[in-house]
Amino acid sequence: MPSGESCTFNIAFRPIYGGVRNELFQVFINPPAGTETVRLSGTGILFDMSAVKLSVSIPKALAGFVEIYRKKRGLKSRSQVFEEAVKLLRSRELEDAYRQADKHPDKAWEKTLSDRLGDEHK
Repeated sequence: MPSGESCTFNIAFRPIYGGVRNELFQVFINPPAGTETVRLSGTGILFDMSAVKLSVSIPKALAGFVEIYRKKRGLKSRSQVFEEAVKLLRSRELEDAYRQADKHPDKAWEKTLSDRLGDEHK
């Protein structure tokens, strides 16, 4: 970006562990400026990771698949199959959030990317 111009970008800091969390975000600037460091702080939600007993009703065909998957993967219980499935659903939600964020690009960031400064090695 040319000297004297500015760029604005938004950062979402969402700690995945409970309690207050602090991190540093560094922006690398061409010499002689060096780096600019921004302190981030957020409060994560503490998830109780103890087991919760659930009763699940699913069609027989899916129950059969759960059992086949459990055996194929060497899992000790059907609960582990459901745990993997829920983790995948959680991951999908995160991917959806990133896709939504990508639909609203920051024009200043796009201009910064177009300077190709990160492509020297090509």
